Amino acid sequence: PSCQICGAAPVMKKSSHFFVKLAEEQDFLREYLASGVLQDEMKNFVMNWVDGGLNEWCISRDAPYFGFKIPSTENKYFYVWLDAPIGYISSTERWCLDNGKDVETLWGKDADAEVVHFIGKDIVYFHTLFWPVMLKSANVKLPSTIFVHGFLTVGGEKMSKTRGTFIQAKEFYERVKHPQACEYLRFYYGSKLSSNTGDFDFAPDEFCSRVNSTLANNFGNLHNRTFIFIKNNFDGVIPDVECDAEISALFDKTIDEIRVLMNEVCYRDAIDRVIALGNEGNRYFQANKPWELVKTDKAAAAKVLATCANVVRALAVVLKPFVPQIVSQIEAQLGATFVWADHKFSLRNHRIMSTGVVVQQIMPENLAGLIVAPPEASVTPPAPVAQKKIADTPSPEKVSDEGIITIDDFAKVKLAVGLVEKAERVEKSDKLLKLAVNDGSRVRQIIAGIGKFYEPEALVGKRIVFVANLKPAKLMGNLSEGMVLAAKDGSRLSIVMPDSDVSAGSDVG
Repeated sequence: PSCQICGAAPVMKKSSHFFVKLAEEQDFLREYLASGVLQDEMKNFVMNWVDGGLNEWCISRDAPYFGFKIPSTENKYFYVWLDAPIGYISSTERWCLDNGKDVETLWGKDADAEVVHFIGKDIVYFHTLFWPVMLKSANVKLPSTIFVHGFLTVGGEKMSKTRGTFIQAKEFYERVKHPQACEYLRFYYGSKLSSNTGDFDFAPDEFCSRVNSTLANNFGNLHNRTFIFIKNNFDGVIPDVECDAEISALFDKTIDEIRVLMNEVCYRDAIDRVIALGNEGNRYFQANKPWELVKTDKAAAAKVLATCANVVRALAVVLKPFVPQIVSQIEAQLGATFVWADHKFSLRNHRIMSTGVVVQQIMPENLAGLIVAPPEASVTPPAPVAQKKIADTPSPEKVSDEGIITIDDFAKVKLAVGLVEKAERVEKSDKLLKLAVNDGSRVRQIIAGIGKFYEPEALVGKRIVFVANLKPAKLMGNLSEGMVLAAKDGSRLSIVMPDSDVSAGSDVG
């Protein structure tokens, strides 16, 4: 072995170090980890370390090292994972000093505050074994929850500097040419994050498609058409009438569920419900046709518009944690600052200060400069080696490569498992079915030509295999965001399905 920089061989030395006797805290750790502080899968993972017997933990390093020197020593430094989490407390104390607060009211052992950690799964060891022991020993408040997230991949692969996919937040901000790109990234991550530790992926095309279909075409469209209609037909004042009781009750019930999901860090499921409410708001607007109703029954039209205005505000309230800057524009239009209680349908006889589009569609070309491979990654391919001509040599067998693909060709197709949550026939077609397919991160619509072989209700609850990265297309006016895989045998057709209940979103390959 040798140093990669100077070439010198390592030298064996003896050195004294400081250790924490973790084994003495084994009973405490068992009780703490069993208290529900971790997701079950992570608790079982960490308990394997405890059950295997805890070793002493070395908390010092010899110079040269970065960080803090250990007092009363000549060349010893605290190991970085001893001092790094203390930054949680010291940064809180800095905030307290700047705002006239006492850090003990937040981190004190008996403080009313709740400490919650969000960490990546690569640093579980430090936060679930060493850190709780440190806090207990220092008589400081323990975290009530240590929530562990998976890794972020890009294009289905681990981030790579060589491929230019190791993208930092600042680089995303600088490279993506769209004024709302950062808001959209927050929303996209929220739509991916669930309560487990599974990895989640950033795919540029899917990013654009999801933002446009769920934020722009769903929420943004309903907001804009509602406010514009009120401006043009009700002098810019939300009508002073009762809202639709059925829609109001649906929103109350669903937003109560959303609150629970968000507290449980099930952001993906919460956003799915927000999108479903947006769909319901758009359906209600479209079904009641206020552009016709206002000509024949203005009072009925007023009820529709008052209901839709409250739908928009309720959606904005629950979206505020995900897209705060977009929601701030709606707050400005209404001259208000939303709090959670504003999801209730109570907005009436209220002037709209201004109107305007608050969600702008994002296109793949806006992300064209995002993935930039560094210069050293660009390697000139070797010149082709001259091959000896062997045309005169008879071949015992000639194999055609027509129709043959390489593994690289196959890798371009992303196959995934989806759960069919809803199925119905497409109007004026005996062949097409409209499927609502949960792909593990959202519910997408797929139009499938299987209507002659399957009844819609027979597919609900089934797990299917579909092409997840197919470019969206419209079939008979319906957006299709994938393709269902099926095998055809003469006049028979059978959908490809997994033979066990694998999770929606599982990759197939």
